[in-house]
Amino acid sequence: MRRKPDARKHDVTVIAESPETLDGLLGYLGQAGLVARGLRSLDAVAIIEATRAAVVLFPDAFEHASVVALARTIRTKRADLLLVLVTGDAPRYQELTLPLGRSVQPQLYPKPAFGWTILDAIRHHTRAGPGGAQR
Repeated sequence: MRRKPDARKHDVTVIAESPETLDGLLGYLGQAGLVARGLRSLDAVAIIEATRAAVVLFPDAFEHASVVALARTIRTKRADLLLVLVTGDAPRYQELTLPLGRSVQPQLYPKPAFGWTILDAIRHHTRAGPGGAQR
């Protein structure tokens, strides 16, 4: 008997304050076959418990300290998740891409980042096994 996927789990969680950003990226990822959902807040518990592969965060509209705290929480509690940051101020978030234990190294993209760039990063991550080897 084939097991149904957990409806509460999403491949990707996209976090942005802008409804246009959320709608556009969620639509693009959905057309590419990913199960994605959007959030307009930095709810670490919801993100960590309901995401399978990646978190895409547009951090500029959120308080810097909250973004740093969320990134560290993701990287320590769910080291397997890819964190993708898309920002208009890349130097401000560069520190979040430094190695941290065994967590996946976050990807940092300057705005504007195209949907296919984000999708490629997610697909590469989901195909990569331990040590970056392809699955």
